Amino acid sequence: MIDIDTKLFRSFLCVAAEQSFSTAARRLEYSQATMSLHIRALEEKLGARLLHRSPHNVTLTAEGHRLLPEIRALVDMHDRMVGRLQSGPVYGQVRLGVEEACAVSLLPGLLKYVVEEHPSMDLDVRCEPGERLGHMVEARLLDLAVVSLPREEPSALVLQRPQLHWVASPDFRLDSEAPVPVAWGEKDSPFRAAGIAELSRRGIASREIFRSSDEQAVKVAVAAGIAVTVMAEGTIPDTFKVLLPRATLPPLGKAFIQLLERPGPHSEATELVKRKIIDTYRELDRRTPPMADAV
Repeated sequence: MIDIDTKLFRSFLCVAAEQSFSTAARRLEYSQATMSLHIRALEEKLGARLLHRSPHNVTLTAEGHRLLPEIRALVDMHDRMVGRLQSGPVYGQVRLGVEEACAVSLLPGLLKYVVEEHPSMDLDVRCEPGERLGHMVEARLLDLAVVSLPREEPSALVLQRPQLHWVASPDFRLDSEAPVPVAWGEKDSPFRAAGIAELSRRGIASREIFRSSDEQAVKVAVAAGIAVTVMAEGTIPDTFKVLLPRATLPPLGKAFIQLLERPGPHSEATELVKRKIIDTYRELDRRTPPMADAV
């Protein structure tokens, strides 16, 4: 009989989702050496090579692909069993990921609700880019994630479809003879992808003069009047102006704010948080007036 510690399975799921030992190690708060030992121990116990390792990336072997859904199901079953044994009516931990662009509108009400209505619940919130949060759900590091993506995920629940807009500071003036100066979030930002795609599709020249993984830093650059950026309706500060599409700025589509869920039955605590998230976005839709005063 071979007994395998679930931390070995969790390490494998995280490396498979992130395709990186170092990133997976940071996610699980292990050293990279410990992560490598976990994967090696799992492969030895299973008698199979699960991952191809190279200096630049990590990919699944054929056996890794075959075992991935079984390992996910095993970890899910383990966590449901432990949750049933340890949880009271509304006790337990909920691991929630929220994309930074969604945090301001969602988190204040959600945190207040949990603290006041369910003080025994442990809500662990991570703020990361949407693509990264999706990987964390796949790796069973999160129970729920609210993300803004440029496409609808078949397995996700769409919470909102806000219009995307070009925005700038009130004193910004666009020079039609020069490349459009832009400030972006990091490379996997869906807003950055949408803006770049439309500029490229219409052959409009642009110049990236600022980029940061910190959304607040991007807002500071825009507020300084040096660049434009793309933001979703409902998240645009009152201190910014919306720029109408014109010859030097193409029209944009919509963002898709979605709720990603860890597969399988949820704990009661997770279901409560899920319902509160859905209710919050329904209320936001009722309260948000149509965008006006674009210039």
